[in-house]
Amino acid sequence: MKILIITPYHMQPPAPRILKEIEILKEKYEVEIIYPPKNLGVFQRNMFLFKKVREIKNSYDKFIVYDLLTLFFIVFLIDKNKLIYEVLDSFPEYYSYKFIKNSILKKIMEVVLEKIEYILSKYFVKAIIANSFILSKRLEKYNSKTYFIPYTSPFEAFEFYNNPDKPLAFLYIGLFNKEKGADEILKLAQVYKDYKFFIIGDIKYDIDKNLKNIVIKDRMDFQKLFDYINNLSNNYFLVGFSLIKSINKSYAIQEANKDIDYLSLGIPIIGNKREATYNKIKEGAGILIDKFNINLSNKEKKELSLKSHKIYNKLYSNKFFKNNLLKVVNC
Repeated sequence: MKILIITPYHMQPPAPRILKEIEILKEKYEVEIIYPPKNLGVFQRNMFLFKKVREIKNSYDKFIVYDLLTLFFIVFLIDKNKLIYEVLDSFPEYYSYKFIKNSILKKIMEVVLEKIEYILSKYFVKAIIANSFILSKRLEKYNSKTYFIPYTSPFEAFEFYNNPDKPLAFLYIGLFNKEKGADEILKLAQVYKDYKFFIIGDIKYDIDKNLKNIVIKDRMDFQKLFDYINNLSNNYFLVGFSLIKSINKSYAIQEANKDIDYLSLGIPIIGNKREATYNKIKEGAGILIDKFNINLSNKEKKELSLKSHKIYNKLYSNKFFKNNLLKVVNC
């Protein structure tokens, strides 16, 4: 069987989730991927993919399509029984929030996109992969062959020890902006000036240069990222921030990749009450930011780290991801 993965993401750097899918599927099948060049707009990206799929569609037995808009562009080129729709966000809310500022027009766009997603999911795709449990429950009302397959971390393959005997330090991975909790993190950095805050990713927020306890690193691929975090663990016990604000439904229900990367390394979460993050905290893998106590004992740090590993292995392991991905492809 020959499988084509179609994504509107430019893959610079490569998306770990997609790389893991390719790695797993290549064990049994031929797998290829198409994606647009970097720096194209939404319409241009999807027109690029439309033209490419139209040219090569007869060479493949199955297609995995990321993103609602990409599905909309290419759905009528591909036989339903060959088509799998992969959903990482609640796209109706995500795109209406991204493109429309007027609240009335935003709601109209949401309703229209919800109807489009319903029709395409119910009548034009064989199966659906959903990245979050909450999202899977909504989509399975449209298509009974909906599978919950959350992100799995590439860090699982590496040896790592988050040593509770080391002094505490804070870690943040990903886009750093107000919507992701940058303001709260910087307030904490002002309070705990004797503790290090390591921020890794695309910085879209002004950081006070007088905060000497903040260390900033650019976005990096997962191997370099792991190496950097692993070096930090020689000197620190790490806790990871996850403070995404529920400013729209997509943000409110999505699984955050950073949460799962933290858990895979035994790094507890410092989070908020956004449902996907709060569920992990309630299971013992983290602490709410408004209840955080800097004076964690070594015993408490060890228990948080062990719980983090336990939850990861139960719900987000590479094995869970692989077994369910193969089920979808063969359904």
